Amino acid sequence: MEQQIEIIDRAEFKDGKGIVEYSQTTAALAALRTKYSGVIYDLATTKGNEAARAARLELTTLRTSLEKKRKEFKSPALEFGKMIDAEAARITGEIVALETPIDEQIKADEKRRAAEKAEKERIAAERAAGYHAKIDQVRSFVAKCVGISSERIIKGIAQVELLDVSEQAFAEFVGEAATAKAETLAAMQTILAETKAREAEAARLEQQRIENERQAAELARQRAEIEAREKVILEAEERAKAEAAAAETLRIKRAAEDERRRQADVEARIQAEAIAARAQAVLSAAQETRRAEQPTAMPAQTSLLSPVAPSPSPAPAASDATVNLGQINAMLDGLSTDAKFLERKGFIPRKDGTTRLYRAADLEAIKRVIINHVESLDFSLFKTAA
Repeated sequence: MEQQIEIIDRAEFKDGKGIVEYSQTTAALAALRTKYSGVIYDLATTKGNEAARAARLELTTLRTSLEKKRKEFKSPALEFGKMIDAEAARITGEIVALETPIDEQIKADEKRRAAEKAEKERIAAERAAGYHAKIDQVRSFVAKCVGISSERIIKGIAQVELLDVSEQAFAEFVGEAATAKAETLAAMQTILAETKAREAEAARLEQQRIENERQAAELARQRAEIEAREKVILEAEERAKAEAAAAETLRIKRAAEDERRRQADVEARIQAEAIAARAQAVLSAAQETRRAEQPTAMPAQTSLLSPVAPSPSPAPAASDATVNLGQINAMLDGLSTDAKFLERKGFIPRKDGTTRLYRAADLEAIKRVIINHVESLDFSLFKTAA
């Protein structure tokens, strides 16, 4: 008798290997594939419709049976998986209990190392900042040269030249320090040349102003001399006219005398004519003198007027004229001041709303206070860059 092989679905472990076989379901599927594959149903007829629905029900039953069988096979595996997970969790806990103290030690050491590294970096950054601050002090000499005299710039250059930018003073920043010193000296030399040029131009203009004033004074002196000579001539003419008038009066008076004194009158008339002649001679001499001197005086006057006229002096500020703080700073041309500084120096403004107004008459005193303050500044602090 031939032994029949049972075709069943199974899922089991054998020899440490998982075996999953859906033999019965696979065989049923093969039979249904042969039965239904490619079949076209005439659903318009009752028979065709029923046949299609019967085929779908048979396939659906096979599919749902497979799903039930899958859950049935998987259920023991799920329980076994939970046991595996629980045992693994227990062992993991014991491993973690051993691992945690070691991990904490390692993390504490890593934290310590990170802190030490950060501290080293902080110290290095502070050290670098210190050297860069000294380098910035070297460079700051350039800004301090603006608006000061060439003599003070020369003193500043001498200070910079004495600055120590050796490796001993600046360590690994020696290159930056040397470059900063060289660039600062070059910039200061440029500013010095420009300042000397401005000072020379200012001196030239001042010399020209003095020369213009001298020429104006000389012109005024010559005009005064001319006026004095003209006055002398005028007075001489007036005296001559007065003498002539007196002589004429005397002549008329004597002419009116009695004929009996005709001889005496003639003598008097002769005397008066002599006086008139002398007066006329004086008048003629004065006129000749004026005509002789007038041509020589005028060219001299013209030559004195030919140079550039002296620059007019600025009109003094009215006692009630005022300026604001912005106008004062504009006059300082590169420097600046503020209300607190001026108040400390005794200059109390008059307020017009939010604007502080200062007396224009105090501008010269304000200038002198600012000059004295700037000259009192101590530049020896620059030596800290050495």
